[in-house]
Amino acid sequence: MTKNRISFILLMFLAAVGMIVACTNPFKDLEISVNSNVFKNVVNLEVSSSAGTSLDNATISISGPDAGKIYNAEGKKVFKVTGGFLFLAVDPNVVISEQAPLNVNVAISAANHLGVQIPVKITGSEKIAMRKVVLLNTTASSTEMAIKNTSVALASDGTPAADVTVNIPPSSGSSESATIMIPAGTQFRDANNNVVSGTDLKVSMIVPQTGSENLAAVFPGGTGLTQPAIQTASGTSAGTLLPGGMSEVSFTLNGTSITNFSKPIDLDIILDPDFINPGTGQKVKAGDKLGIFSFSSNDPVWKQEQEATVQSSGGKLTVNFSSSHATWFLAGSFIEGCDNDLKIKLTADWLGNGITHPVTVKVYSAVDDHADKLLVQKNITASDGSELSFDNLPKAPVIIKTFDVDENQLSATTVADPCNGGLQTISMAASPVAGNPKTTMQLYVRCPNQAQRVNVLPTFYLYYKVHGQTGYKLLGIVTNGYISTTLLDPGKKYDFRAVWGATVKDVNNVTVKADNTATVGDNPAAGEILGTKVGATNLEMLREKCKEAGL
Repeated sequence: MTKNRISFILLMFLAAVGMIVACTNPFKDLEISVNSNVFKNVVNLEVSSSAGTSLDNATISISGPDAGKIYNAEGKKVFKVTGGFLFLAVDPNVVISEQAPLNVNVAISAANHLGVQIPVKITGSEKIAMRKVVLLNTTASSTEMAIKNTSVALASDGTPAADVTVNIPPSSGSSESATIMIPAGTQFRDANNNVVSGTDLKVSMIVPQTGSENLAAVFPGGTGLTQPAIQTASGTSAGTLLPGGMSEVSFTLNGTSITNFSKPIDLDIILDPDFINPGTGQKVKAGDKLGIFSFSSNDPVWKQEQEATVQSSGGKLTVNFSSSHATWFLAGSFIEGCDNDLKIKLTADWLGNGITHPVTVKVYSAVDDHADKLLVQKNITASDGSELSFDNLPKAPVIIKTFDVDENQLSATTVADPCNGGLQTISMAASPVAGNPKTTMQLYVRCPNQAQRVNVLPTFYLYYKVHGQTGYKLLGIVTNGYISTTLLDPGKKYDFRAVWGATVKDVNNVTVKADNTATVGDNPAAGEILGTKVGATNLEMLREKCKEAGL
């Protein structure tokens, strides 16, 4: 299939949605025929800011050993965030498997945000994979993230005339905070170890609540608390980091980012008093030993730098240590990762008969049969019998929970040994928001002077929201010629958004009512449609795109 044909098919399908809405509003049974073998494996990254701002101007870079095998939806090498989505497609001529996966690194940067480096492993077990990526806004504090930006006046020689202390207080409802002390006479150096001159030192500090589930989304490394590579005194291996306290410290002098110092700076991190120390199985206390790990975007691998003893000061638990560089710091514990992936099969009677539903699968560390820290999560469009897998889980019990599109919990399962390599079957209770009648939709396109309809359309994502409300939610993945759902309530009005690579199409104010199959074409006597508002324009577009595609 040619690139022009792919573009034509998608364009006509999205236009068809708008045409049908203008003519008949036939959306009770929302069933979309889409069947494309152009891309056999795709990854869709849903990219957002912790402050809720648009990141469509973000800078994207794809690297790694298999970067040459990744394309955008148009088969090109230009990658961008469009409508909050970044589409990655594997060259259809490349055969991949769990034994021969593809590994790429996706770097995303944006103004006023901490950049992220996301390792993406594509095994082929999930033909259409979804991942959420959240960039941390460095100017917007929240109840779960304390942020401080301040200036420090330096002497004329570019060093502090006296010791400088900067403290970031805890966010609301948290006890976690951090303090840094910069010794007098410290010189500030860039990434090439050159001394930077200037008198206005900008200091930025971030302290997240380590007990928050949202930490997994912004955790440095891009894969949640489970990481493909962590450096310890014993070597480098996959594993899980369990943080009891964290802080990011960064400096800018004269517009230049500072990476290291001529003298070590002192750091104090106030810990979460509810942190369960895996070494003792109890809440952290004075005298416990915790590892100090660091992570830098210039070298995106967590590294254990030292060990620190927990101290009690003023009724708070703290760790104190020194470092000669600026970066993320974490005080906590490391658990080695499994050699095998944990494979999961989701079963649900209410997802039979071709019905799908967006499901979030979350994996937690387990403490006394209770879920503790959210380690990692995946979002899938599930049907009865859907399978997925998680790699790098800790060699320790975990708890797996599933949630529907509105975050209602559907199941909770304890897995004592996630490393056993077997298939874990999880039965999901019926979603309370998916009790509507089955709704489906099927659309076709027929080129003028062609007897056969075009019914091969690219796979893409379809989102929805009740008309007049804010915030789109995933309805499902349009794939293999079919999608059906019980999330839509016949008689209500909805707004829909289709996302395919860099193409985003909105169709608004749609009343869901009747089952529908429709064909976009130039024969109204046969029931084909072109739309009532700009029918002539649509016909000309249809003719031109068919000609370009050789149809």
